[in-house]
Parts: sequence; C-alpha cells; structure tokens
Amino acid sequence: MSTQFKILTILVFIFIMPSYNLYAHGDLTNRIKLATQEIKRFPDKADLYFQRALLYQQHLEFDKAIIDYKKTKKLGLQDKELYYRIAECYIETKAFKKANKASKRLLKLDTIDVKTRKLHSKVLFHLKDYENAISHYDYFFNNVTDLNPQDVIEYASFILAHEPKNYLKAIAIIEQGELLLGVSPFSLQLKKLDYYKSTNDISSILNQYDYIIKHNYRKEFWYYKKANYLYGIKKHNASKVALELAKESIRNLSLKLKKTKAIEKLTQSIIELESII
Repeated sequence: MSTQFKILTILVFIFIMPSYNLYAHGDLTNRIKLATQEIKRFPDKADLYFQRALLYQQHLEFDKAIIDYKKTKKLGLQDKELYYRIAECYIETKAFKKANKASKRLLKLDTIDVKTRKLHSKVLFHLKDYENAISHYDYFFNNVTDLNPQDVIEYASFILAHEPKNYLKAIAIIEQGELLLGVSPFSLQLKKLDYYKSTNDISSILNQYDYIIKHNYRKEFWYYKKANYLYGIKKHNASKVALELAKESIRNLSLKLKKTKAIEKLTQSIIELESII
C-alpha cells in the first residue's frame, strides 16, 4: 500500500471515525453497514470505498467488492494492493481474463514481489497458459521467505497440469520444497506417496510407506495401508507381515484408544484382509 494511501486511511480513522473500527471483531454485515454510513457522509473519500470493498471481499461478496475497488480507483487511489485485491476478486468470480489484466498492471508496478508473481501465476494457470504460469511460480517458489507446504503441492500440481505424466518432476518439486522448508511435513509425504503410486514404481512406493511409518506416531493404520497395497500387487507374504505389525501396534495402544470406533473398524479390516490372503 502506498504511503499516501496509508496516511489517508489513518487520518480517516483518527479524525472521521473515532467510534468505528472497520477491522474490529464483530459481525461483517454490521461492519459493512457502518462503512456504508460513513460513505454516505463522505462520498468522495476513496479509502472508505477501499475499506468497504475489503469487508465485502471477506464477506465473499466479490461483485460488490469489485464495484467498490473500481470506485476507489476512480477517486484516485491506485496502488499495488488495490490491483492485487481486484485480481483476487476476479479469480473468485472466474473472470480470469479480467484478473489477468489486473495482475499484469500489478506486475508493471512491481516485477519482483513474490506475492505478485504467485498471483499472476495462478491467473495464468486458470487461463491454461501453463508454461508461463510455471515460470512465474518458479520465481515465487525460489524467492519467497515464508514458503509453506501447500505452496509446494500447488507448484507440483502446476507441473502436472503442463506435463500430466511427469510425476518424477512433480516428486522433484516436492523434494526441493522439503529442502527449502528444512522439514518434511506429513502432507508432502502423502503427496509423494500418491505420485509414486502413479509411477507404479513398487520399490519407491514401499520405501515411502516405510518412511511414513517410521515418522508416524500412530503406525497401525499405515501398516494396514501397506499390507493392503502389498496384497493388491500379489505380495501376500509381505502383506501378512505388515498385518502382524499392524496388530502389534494395536496391542501397544492404551485401553482407551483400543476401544475407539476407528481402531475397532481397523481391527475388523485387518481380520477381513487376513481371511482372503
């Protein structure tokens, strides 16, 4: 947000709206009504329209938010956050060409901002311009300082949208994400397992099951999942071993946990699988 924008907003809050705080906790509908009252009092205050637009956006009323953002622009307040918010709303309303126009304007204002590059990447993805979407996401991925696991999964999904069978590249993105994060979140391990299954690389699939079991406190469910997979590929002896390990893990549980519906259901599943091996 520009310095001018911040100053005007602060002045409005200090001198015009002493009894209102549009960002206070409370019902969004009531806060929108308060914002509307202030706009009626000061119809030429661009920042008031911007504040109400934010509230509309939080309230998932994206069309109304867009109208207010456009009014903000018409009244002279134009900066990065405005175009960012407009692009977000257009994405939510699936007006991707308009979102692209807004995100391009945003890029002209700042080509190195990682959030901007990610937003533009998502717009391009929706427009099925996968190659350019990946290029912008790659910049975000390698320069953002607060990468999270969902970003890694999203980037991998972009890769697969462009190259639907290139699971090895998607797995490489997951592993690169693990290095950047400095940890191996469970969500990424699950995604790797899914991708390995798509490659039909049995050795890698089993290794991934073993990794998840090793690093998971509750092992019984994963021993059963591994056993089920082994049965599916006709490795019956190995499946029996995994089932025994699942039963052993259940035996080591507290009495309270053993009586839960989830464990009772798992125990029944183990019995059923044993009966057909």
